[in-house]
Parts: sequence; structure tokens; C-alpha cells
Amino acid sequence: MKKYHYFIFLFFYIISNKSYSQDLIVTNVGDSIACKIIDQTQNFINFSYRNNNFIVEKKLRLAHVKSVTRNFNVKKDSFGNVQIDTSLVGQYKTTNVIADTSIITNVADRVEPETSTWQFSINGGYAYRLFKPRIKSTPYEKEYIDNLKSGYSLGADLFYFPWKKVGFGLKYDRFNSKGKRDIRTKDDITIEFMGASVAHRLMFQNNRTSVLTAFWLGYQPYRNEFMFIGQNYKSYARTMGWGVSVSLDHRITQKLALSFSASCFMGSFYKYEQELKGSTRTIHLARDRFEDLSRAEFTVGLKFVK
Repeated sequence: MKKYHYFIFLFFYIISNKSYSQDLIVTNVGDSIACKIIDQTQNFINFSYRNNNFIVEKKLRLAHVKSVTRNFNVKKDSFGNVQIDTSLVGQYKTTNVIADTSIITNVADRVEPETSTWQFSINGGYAYRLFKPRIKSTPYEKEYIDNLKSGYSLGADLFYFPWKKVGFGLKYDRFNSKGKRDIRTKDDITIEFMGASVAHRLMFQNNRTSVLTAFWLGYQPYRNEFMFIGQNYKSYARTMGWGVSVSLDHRITQKLALSFSASCFMGSFYKYEQELKGSTRTIHLARDRFEDLSRAEFTVGLKFVK
């Protein structure tokens, strides 16, 4: 087990110390800008730089530029601090923003948040089970089954994106529904999901809105505390499950976003434990009577980004 811990530690250490490429602009007065050059015309050079986790786009007259170095090497230490290789600069002082800001021109007020590396969200909404009744139901029983199918969903997600478009996630989701046939027969069903995912993120041009698609695989326990003909029962089952989710996220502040999600989880079980008055027995189901746990969910949440 220790070797897996060493592997995980090495993986995150490599990520935290990764290098990335930037450009360097040196002005006539000796100030320097560690930035990313967007484009260059006969009179101006357009560039962007980081300012308090935001990406700010500016432009500078070429008459004020002494030299431009492409792919200027910038590194981050294990604490995330920027370390600039000043050996390439020589006698010039290197800063993220030049001292004489009067020679910098704004570009159409374009200020965009930086793409987040970490995302944590809490969400809740409506969920509906997708199983089909095995027999034809009377209108009264149909209402009872519809109540068992409809419920609420509460959950939380955590995503880490080592790359801009691809990341990994963890999820906890809880579905609950209740149904009552009569005074002597009722159900209280809970289905949970705990799993991991591979996720793909598609950023919109404004860099504030994104579509996040994830494929989930994990553990899916089932519990039903029910009454049947006046007797109180408890049933438990444990099975694996999988699912897909698509969310539309829109950042409303630097570190907070609204998230609208649609998810579908699949799974079934063929045996369960039933408890009555302190005694427990295991019940095996025939193939055509497997309990279907599939459900669709529509949730709204708050997402904290970093």
C-alpha cells in the first residue's frame, strides 16, 4: 500500500513544480514584463499577464519596446510562487508589470478570470428513478409508485484539473424518496453514490462560462426502511454504479460560480439483506426481478473555484 502513497506524492510534487512558458518584453527604460504575447502589429504589441488570479489584456507601443524574448522560462516552486530565470534578463529588472504604466493601453476593457485548477461544489435538486413497474397498476397504486420514483438529490463534487481541458473528480450524491400506499404500507428509500470520474471541460470564449462533462464510476449503497402490513422492515443492498453528468458553469465572481447540472446514474442489485425485529436474512432475486437503481437528476449548485 505504501508504494501507492509514494506514487501519489510524486505525482502531485511533479505537478506543483511544473514549468510553463511565457514571453518577456523589455522596455526602453529597462523595465520588463513577464507575459504572454497575443499578437503584434506595426505599431503595437498585444499581451496578457496575471493580476490577482485574473488574466488582464493590454497593449504597448513598439516605440517603447527594446526587446522581446519568446518562450521566456518561468517556474513555480512547491508553494505556487513564480520564480523567474533572471539570467536571461541580465542588467534589466524583471517585474510582472512595468513601472511606467502610462505607456500601457487598455484593450477594450477585457479582463478575464484565470482558468481554475480546483473546483468544489454543493448542489441539490430534483431526481426521478427510471425503473418500470413489473405489473399493471391501478390508478391508486400508480400514484404510490410515482411517489417512490420522484425525490430529491443532494450532493457535493470536487474536481482537480492538471490540464486546462482534462481533470479528475470525486462525488457524493444522495437520493431520497418516500411513498405511502395506506396506513399499513409505506417506503422510505435512500440511494447513495460515492465515486470518481474523468472529466472534460470546454471553456467559452469569455473564459467565465464552461461546460463540464464527467464519466463516473463508484460504490452505490441502497437502503429502504419500510412498513408492510403493519410490520417494520429494513433492507440493505450494496452494488457498483456508473453515471454521466453534464454541467453548465458560469463564474459570477473571481472565486464563485453558478452550476446547472443534468446527471444520470445506472445500477442494479440481485441480492439484499432484510432485517425484521433484530433478525437478518439474505434474499436473492431472480434475473427478471433485479432491483433497478437508475435515475436522472437535475440540480443547481454553487461552485467554489481556485
